[in-house]
Amino acid sequence: MKPDILCRTTRGNRQEWEKQRQRLFHGAYLGGSEAAAVLGLVPRRSPSQLMAEKLGRLESEDVSGITRVQLGLELESFVADEVSKALGLKVQRRHAIFQCSEHPFMMASIDRECVGLNAGMEVKTVSSPGITKLYGESGGSTVPRAVKAQCEHYMEVMGWNWMIVAVLLLNPPELRHYILPEDSRFRERLISTESRFIDLFNKGELPEMDGLEGTGKMLHQLYPSCGTDMQTQAPEHQTMLKKARSFSAKAKCLERRGKAIENRLKLQIGDCEGIEGICTWKTRTTESVDLARLRRELPELAEQFKSRRQSRVFRWLEASAQ
Repeated sequence: MKPDILCRTTRGNRQEWEKQRQRLFHGAYLGGSEAAAVLGLVPRRSPSQLMAEKLGRLESEDVSGITRVQLGLELESFVADEVSKALGLKVQRRHAIFQCSEHPFMMASIDRECVGLNAGMEVKTVSSPGITKLYGESGGSTVPRAVKAQCEHYMEVMGWNWMIVAVLLLNPPELRHYILPEDSRFRERLISTESRFIDLFNKGELPEMDGLEGTGKMLHQLYPSCGTDMQTQAPEHQTMLKKARSFSAKAKCLERRGKAIENRLKLQIGDCEGIEGICTWKTRTTESVDLARLRRELPELAEQFKSRRQSRVFRWLEASAQ
């Protein structure tokens, strides 16, 4: 099924595209770059954080000035051209933002479309070693789940059967490509989750809170300081307290078991540097400033470099644990 066109953009006019994209971002639409966040696959950008930005309760982070983002834009054409040439394919840009005809809340601004094939291309530039490890061998289909979500979103909007992910690894430089066939089960979950997300958006509500880093950051931004009032305790609060304490006890138990394995390995390593292919236990020298001595012997100098930062600290009240 062919997509509809939400709006057209002028060739080479990045500013116009960004303006249109920002306008649609605050509407009842989700683009491919938001798909992974909606599924909770991006720790630093949680579903609730994304919703707060879409509802205008938080300002969206401006990433246009970040070097890796700029580098990705500059290298996009090179990566697309080189990978398509290696595969014997012809690709083209589409100067428009598309809308899914079956699910109107899904939109797409694609990198490339494969000419003569019912397929598209997503271009990635990767510099982080941690992200690099999530990609499998070139020519396969193993990519980070966040990339898979983005591609499944685009396939649904555009009506494609498969996609190529063209990747430039920067450290060390290497071009790779991955072939992603459609995954109906994954896509059904994606569409269902995106649909529920948009329903909440239309009601002006945040998704259920989760434990992702982005959610914690969002809450600190929404509520940076507090007054002196305390809310009245409700039965659900005692239930939440008991669950949290149970989870904490289990986590500590698992942490101790993991530490025990680490200590057994340290005993085997002895005065060696580590175990090949398993772990290292290297000597490291660190330096720090003795703040107590500095304040005691040079109080005026210490005062000059004192800084204050306000934050909110969450603590369980021991008296509540009945």
